[in-house]
Amino acid sequence: MPLSSLPPPSSWQYTAEGGANLVLSFAGPSTSPYAGYAMRLRKRKLAEAKANAGEAVHGEVETSFGRDIVAPLLGQEHLVEMREIALERTWLEELATCMRAAVDEVDLNARVGVLVEDLIAGDGVLAIEIKPKWGFLPNPAYLSATKAPTKTSHCRTCMHRFYKRASGAAEQQDGFCPLDLYSGDEGRVRRAVGSLFSSWESSGGAINNLRFFYERKRVSPDELQSAVHPLKYALVACDSSFDGTRARLTDLLVSALFASPILRTLATLQATLDAFDIEGLVSLIQSCDTAMRSSPANDDLERNLASFAGAQPSLSDWRAFLARRLPLLSRAAQCTSLAERHALRDDMAGSLRRASEEAGSARGAVLAYLLSATLKDCSLIVRIPLGAREPGAEKDVVGEGAEVQIMAIDLDPKPIQRLGKYWRMDGEIVECWRERLERMTDAERAEVRRCVE
Repeated sequence: MPLSSLPPPSSWQYTAEGGANLVLSFAGPSTSPYAGYAMRLRKRKLAEAKANAGEAVHGEVETSFGRDIVAPLLGQEHLVEMREIALERTWLEELATCMRAAVDEVDLNARVGVLVEDLIAGDGVLAIEIKPKWGFLPNPAYLSATKAPTKTSHCRTCMHRFYKRASGAAEQQDGFCPLDLYSGDEGRVRRAVGSLFSSWESSGGAINNLRFFYERKRVSPDELQSAVHPLKYALVACDSSFDGTRARLTDLLVSALFASPILRTLATLQATLDAFDIEGLVSLIQSCDTAMRSSPANDDLERNLASFAGAQPSLSDWRAFLARRLPLLSRAAQCTSLAERHALRDDMAGSLRRASEEAGSARGAVLAYLLSATLKDCSLIVRIPLGAREPGAEKDVVGEGAEVQIMAIDLDPKPIQRLGKYWRMDGEIVECWRERLERMTDAERAEVRRCVE
């Protein structure tokens, strides 16, 4: 689509945003070629615009990464097609006047936006966005003796949530454990969804782990309390109370997740690509580089880690990596048991270690870790066409002939410059959790739930 045909900013409405991107839905005429599309635009944090300048990923890699690298692993049916569209600064400046700028702003230097299918649009369409997080415990073979007991008993997400709360962030109390969500056990999956729902309700819908959209509009807990919200007319619920609506939404989400293999595949790929944990990965990098071994100080290690790992991967780097590793990674979709997942993870660790020793570089293991980081940070959109409903109309579970879809989004490649940050954060998170347990009595520690794959 040529730039001249790009509709004005007034034709786009704010939908949602993540840490790096702003999402706008096209709200113009249904006859426009942009109808049914959303646009992702890069953001920048005002306080960090200069500090993070080196972390930008080239646009070609960002837009082709999903199609060429992630789709062969998760399946093209779970990814939306992305297309670049050229942008001009004047268009972005006009858009920016409508957007908040207290913390972040539209990146006025962006030269391309990304057009994707608008998964939340459509008459009678319920879209549930869920961020499943890390779906595994790390490989104990590559953990330090001091951290292994903690990291093999408590998942990264549960520990990270406490770390952020201890640092002053407005995080929810203990509850959602992603290992429940990934477990394949209906009771545990329902517990995970229930915890997410409770956090969504208590936060006023502010958490990014769970979001609801109906006919393109985001739904808040307060709106769901309303007896006349149109979503309630489209749902089959025992009653129109908030609890009745919550129960129906939970049933729909759990049923959709159980009907799809995507969570199982996602967890297996995450664990397989992160075969060493960040601890083992850093040790592998050090073993391949004499200079790294001679600079053991933590500050130096964090600062120099990315430079020893190499330049930001290009699209050709990623394609070469996948071509070599796809025979192993393609087994992820067939892993139906924890034992099979662990066997695949161990096979990948052995393969990456041998390749590092032969090449004198841990580059392949670094790319595997970065790809795992992308999959750990993705979101899922569960798209359920309910069909438009009026008060008193006969209600169906979904619209006639409708198909429930689960699509993975937010699959951007991670900057290699963050490798040092990942290593530092891992140590801080584990230490914060250990200090928490040490402050507890034996009885209190016994009440802390262990995370189980």
